[in-house]
Amino acid sequence: MITIDHILISCANVQKSKQSFSDKFGAPFEIGGAHPGQGTMNALGSFGDGAYCELIGPDPNQSAQPHWLKNATDGALFHWAANCSNLSAVAEILEQNGLGHSGVIDGQRNAENGALLKWRVLFPEPSAFGALLPFFIDWQDTPHPSQSSPVIGSLKTLSFITPTMEKQKDLFSELGFSADIEHGNTAGLQATISTVNGDVRIRSADPLGDGVSPFDH
Repeated sequence: MITIDHILISCANVQKSKQSFSDKFGAPFEIGGAHPGQGTMNALGSFGDGAYCELIGPDPNQSAQPHWLKNATDGALFHWAANCSNLSAVAEILEQNGLGHSGVIDGQRNAENGALLKWRVLFPEPSAFGALLPFFIDWQDTPHPSQSSPVIGSLKTLSFITPTMEKQKDLFSELGFSADIEHGNTAGLQATISTVNGDVRIRSADPLGDGVSPFDH
């Protein structure tokens, strides 16, 4: 039902991170654009297989910043998004597991070329799963960002570290997602990306946190 849509890396300064991660990967990220009214902007790099990497941070041209970004660690793997064309089915599975959600929200941002990109998204409410649980996105008729962003490498693995492996496996199984789940004392994420400079590993901060969330808490 779901697949990896993109991974998110939190940045204090997107322009500076764009250069540093381009150097790290040996391939250029490019500015994606701003999220109007949300206080953020991003830079993107494609994994070339329907998934991509998003560097996300504050937009200096917007005064407000989302609460979830204020405590984010610069350069850390922050969250991930799952691609899903049936957000209603995802909402039902979350509810059956006692997990609240935002309902379906319309999202948009302006591309650098002026085009307006639109999508629909569903956010789980904060829970014990934290950012191990993705938010869910349906791009509908909008071309997927992995098709228009420069290729920076390929995503070899996205690993989920958790002290509650069975609960994580069971929920992912219901969502139709096969994941690399490892046992650990604290929750975390790790992405391994194959690049021209060799494998690059990016980890989450400790503690992991809830990732991107519209819920003020």
